[in-house]
Amino acid sequence: MVAHVFSLWCGVGGNTTYPKPEQITEMEQFVDQCARAGVTILHPTLIPDDYMPAFAVFGNVGFGATAPTAFDYYQLWNPWPLLIRKARRRGIETRPYLAINSHGWQMPKKDSLVKESFPYMLGQRFAVQHPEFWARNRAGQPIIEVTNSIILSLAYQEVRDHQTTHLCDLVRRYDLSGIQLEYVSEPLDGNGVAVTGYEDQMVSAFRSETGRDPFHLPNDDPEWLKFRASYTGLQVKELRAALNRVEKGAGRKVELSVSVFAREADEYLKLFQDWPTWVQNGWVDRVCLWHREADMDAIRRRTRHAAAVISGKGHLTSQISVYHPAAIHDAETLLDTARISLDSGADSLGVYRGDAVHVHSLWDAVTKIGQMY
Repeated sequence: MVAHVFSLWCGVGGNTTYPKPEQITEMEQFVDQCARAGVTILHPTLIPDDYMPAFAVFGNVGFGATAPTAFDYYQLWNPWPLLIRKARRRGIETRPYLAINSHGWQMPKKDSLVKESFPYMLGQRFAVQHPEFWARNRAGQPIIEVTNSIILSLAYQEVRDHQTTHLCDLVRRYDLSGIQLEYVSEPLDGNGVAVTGYEDQMVSAFRSETGRDPFHLPNDDPEWLKFRASYTGLQVKELRAALNRVEKGAGRKVELSVSVFAREADEYLKLFQDWPTWVQNGWVDRVCLWHREADMDAIRRRTRHAAAVISGKGHLTSQISVYHPAAIHDAETLLDTARISLDSGADSLGVYRGDAVHVHSLWDAVTKIGQMY
């Protein structure tokens, strides 16, 4: 019998992504609200932790602008232990999520839903220091030149090792019961296929294995697609193996979950997200199907597909967004989506994110969702 699971995604400050020391009371009140709503797992974003000195401004990689680092937003304090301790006292597990396929960005200066100013030029120090590992498109351009974001190529063992070591260190340091890999949007071509994968390491490996040249193939060539996707799978496989070693040392289970945008069955491979293979191989424990649009037919269809694929080999969470512009922003539709998800085969429900729940006054609906199953 699987324990009851009800997930809520949030910032490390609950309603805030970059909490200040004077917001400790707000953080504690947020956790109390989660407990009253029946939340069993919090997924706070992994941006805010004591690795913040490892972030650098984009001016270091050619933008030339000065901007605060994320570390400046924390006033040199670490909010993580407070959140984790408070959640545990209320019977809530903390399993942070990391946007695993995004390693730096430049965005227009803006405020969050709760009018919190975001740092807008950030890059992971490892990514900034190693441009030789940056993902490239067919024209040989690093993605930063076309999208203002850094993406590291998983064809390089050094990249996979760095991310695995970082995540396992966090699990050990904070005695976490799980970690989540979030797969966010990447630049796509006109056929909806990711444009990355044309780094020397990836191209050379493909030529060696197949005798074919990807520059003479369409971007959506099936063999070339599967080959690039295999490196995303390799990262998941290596992380699972590393977490198994952490489990052995700690004497407890460490859940590895993934969060993927809900798509049609034939679209995941186009983004190198072959999560059905990850489930079949036992590399991930839970798949969170991220519904970001209020399209009930699509939610029903995509959830049914995911449930059929997983079919007892893992856990399926319907991750319902109330955050994004096209997402659900009213209580009635949120409750309908939850019911449809369960009827379509989801094992559990989750809501993204806490700040949007607050802004759209959805705590009563969230509480009702926690009582549905």
